[in-house]
Amino acid sequence: MKMLENFDFSKSQKSRHEARMNRLVSAVSLLATVLIIMGVLSVTATAQVQFDGRKWYVSQKPESLRVTDDGYLEWIAPGAQQLIVRLNEMPLSKVGDIAEVRYLYKADSPAPAGGKHANSSCCNAPAANFRIGLFDSNGKGYIENDGYGHSNDTWKGYLGYYADVSPHIGQNVKNMTKANLPGKMVKRTRPDSPNLLDEDADSEIHRSIGGFGASLGRFVPLFLKLKRTGPNTVHVAVTIDNATYLWIEEDPSTRPSKIDVLSIYFPKQWLHAKVTLAPISAAKSILKKPLRPASMQHVDVYKEPGRFGGWPAGYSANQWIWGNEIMVAFRRGYYLYSPTSHNVDGSKPSRRWQARSLDGGETWTLEETAKAPDNIDWPDPTNGGVNFAHPDFAMQVGGRFSISYDRGRTWKGRYRFTGIDLKMSSRHDYMVEGEKECLFFLSAGQPDVNGSNHSDRSFMARTTDGGQTFKFVSWLTDEKSIRTRSVMPSAVRTSPSRLVAATRRKLKNYLTMKNSNWIEASVSTDNGASWRYLSKVADTDRGEENGSPPAMVRLPDGRLVIAYGYRSWPLGIRARISDDDGKTWSDEIVLRDDGRIWDLGYPRMMIRPDGKLVTIYYFNTQDNPEPHIVATIWDPNTVR
Repeated sequence: MKMLENFDFSKSQKSRHEARMNRLVSAVSLLATVLIIMGVLSVTATAQVQFDGRKWYVSQKPESLRVTDDGYLEWIAPGAQQLIVRLNEMPLSKVGDIAEVRYLYKADSPAPAGGKHANSSCCNAPAANFRIGLFDSNGKGYIENDGYGHSNDTWKGYLGYYADVSPHIGQNVKNMTKANLPGKMVKRTRPDSPNLLDEDADSEIHRSIGGFGASLGRFVPLFLKLKRTGPNTVHVAVTIDNATYLWIEEDPSTRPSKIDVLSIYFPKQWLHAKVTLAPISAAKSILKKPLRPASMQHVDVYKEPGRFGGWPAGYSANQWIWGNEIMVAFRRGYYLYSPTSHNVDGSKPSRRWQARSLDGGETWTLEETAKAPDNIDWPDPTNGGVNFAHPDFAMQVGGRFSISYDRGRTWKGRYRFTGIDLKMSSRHDYMVEGEKECLFFLSAGQPDVNGSNHSDRSFMARTTDGGQTFKFVSWLTDEKSIRTRSVMPSAVRTSPSRLVAATRRKLKNYLTMKNSNWIEASVSTDNGASWRYLSKVADTDRGEENGSPPAMVRLPDGRLVIAYGYRSWPLGIRARISDDDGKTWSDEIVLRDDGRIWDLGYPRMMIRPDGKLVTIYYFNTQDNPEPHIVATIWDPNTVR
């Protein structure tokens, strides 16, 4: 560059040179940006975000702190780092002065591996305790960037109070002998300490407190309140959810005259977790209690120690109900815990089994899948066809199909879908239209579906000759979402020409490496000849897992009900209801929220003669970690 500056450029030459240099600078800037995104270059980032009208700073890992699309503060995998924010000054020198901070707090984390508690200090479980306090900066400095950690000379001179809390431990915890378990109220007794939220050795424990019992995955109120009640007396209160602990401090040696700093510190790494703060102004919308059926019971269909029972939606159908007789099929294997995969031992044999109820799902008996007896003359789809309208008809549908005329007690065939030249997936639903006519809602691998690690795309097929031949009719998803996986459709008819199908959808974001998993409804108004997007029904997790398929039924009054597994915290089974043929859906109805790990869901759902729903799924809990089959019997008319 210096050599170039010695030349006497003409005006046009200078102009061309400047243009070339501008292009070069732009190219270099673009290259640097790409390299940063790829992680080739490292940069020093300021861990600073704007939330609730203030700047918030985290002492390490700036990428762990962000503001969500909803405007909430999200802290990913907090631990061994400190979050701090400068508050508007709140006086605390005169009797009657109050300093108070209010937020909504939520922690999404795996449930405790040990079972009952959720505190890393006491039980080696992932949902850790944290320290939260209000302080008077006392004219000292204020760290505004990352790289300092939670310990720095800047904190010397700060005065205040904090609580070491275990938000997810219950209030009555027995056999806790350590002073810091499950929590404590602390005064900052060493204003010369470089740790703002002091270690135990630097702290003066003024009151041991219990846990708060807050649920994981649910927003709860988080309040800190200081009130000057006398010249040397301060009331210190901390509230999480519906539990409040009060400490009356009467030591005049430490007397903050104001409060202008809030700080939170996680002393231990909290892997695979996420903490979210929301402004208290969002409480009205966030803290709505979830809808639940007033009439609901859970019945074990199959549960056996050391064994695995799973995936009802992969082996059975919503149509397997005859009055109060209900049948469901599932995979029965051996239990083997895995933190990253299904909890079934792949080295041991597993088989398809059935369970049957004769009293509307109240009690169940187990059946091994039976073969067809030799003395029954079964129709062959290639020679005469299937009678789909038989009163005791049942059908298994996957890459091929099998039929039963005795309500699944015996089965015949693994028949091909003759006429459909696609790479079939074993994901299915069917709708009987007449003695020889049936609609099939299937899926097949397609090369254009490349937005995830699965290539399924759902479609509809029809037979009008009893299953001797089949015709591909239409894809259930439009070309605009061709990259997005669609699989395991569940369909209902709402009029002679109108069909609604719900599918399990998945799209991978290759920038964040997270999945979007949701349930989507499509509609056909020409009896399946074409389909278009109708509505998004629900998310099935927060991007950490692989989603769960829907089970949809149409109630006698015309309302649609969809049930599905939810594979993020709080883990469980949920449902939604539509009273406008699938255009819009109700708030989520919680059938279960006590799941232990994500390996659950895959429901089937039937309507009993009395109008109650029987939702069948596989599940696991703290007390019963082996995945097992459960039926929830509930009345959709009692949801409130």
